[in-house]
Amino acid sequence: MTTKRAPKGMNKASAVSSPLDSESAHLAVQVFSRFQEPPVGQLAWFVSFAQTSASAIDVLSEVELRRLNREVGEFIQGSGLTVLTSPGWESGVRKEITALARFAAEAITGFLSVDGYSFRPSEFGRIIRHVQRFGPGMIASTDEGDRAAHFVMEGARVIEREGDRIAKCASTGCGMLFVKRKRAEYCSGRCSQRERQRHYRKGLSIRERYEIRHAQYVKDIDKADKTKIVRPRGPRRSE
Repeated sequence: MTTKRAPKGMNKASAVSSPLDSESAHLAVQVFSRFQEPPVGQLAWFVSFAQTSASAIDVLSEVELRRLNREVGEFIQGSGLTVLTSPGWESGVRKEITALARFAAEAITGFLSVDGYSFRPSEFGRIIRHVQRFGPGMIASTDEGDRAAHFVMEGARVIEREGDRIAKCASTGCGMLFVKRKRAEYCSGRCSQRERQRHYRKGLSIRERYEIRHAQYVKDIDKADKTKIVRPRGPRRSE
């Protein structure tokens, strides 16, 4: 597979030879929206992609696979707008994306370890970059070779620039990797809220915890069946 970079001053859409239909254009907008803050946006996608299991990729529909394929292309800033339509493309792309997700997981795990990680793009294919000068201040580059190899090099570049942002969610029982902004400790608002509730409840007495749960129970019953009689009870002895 070949990837090419458009010369400076040329947008990616103009570098595509075939016109996009409305469905492809809509998909392209969805893909580009995930990379609004390069290289932080790229790193956030890379970390999320690394936590995508092979089984999850296996069950992707054709539409979902095309979207993920575009995201891979956009990550390497190459063929994000290219649609693979040749016979049998689905199985080939699915296999490649599975291998790249496995690589991303190994790269991040290795980077976070004491020994670090060695990126070896040659194990994924060829990389060729042609640089040409057209005049004063007019330099264009064209990347060719295997997309997977370019993906590996882009992963190395992004981690080298922003890898310090990679963190593990501090919420008990979560442990998801995420890209922190400022002093964030949790991967999502849900984890953050769960931890705030846990800390709040630690300072409550048994009776106070019971009253909170019972009030929520009464509220839920009232929504479900207003005719049901709710009988109060005291907290369990084991609480």
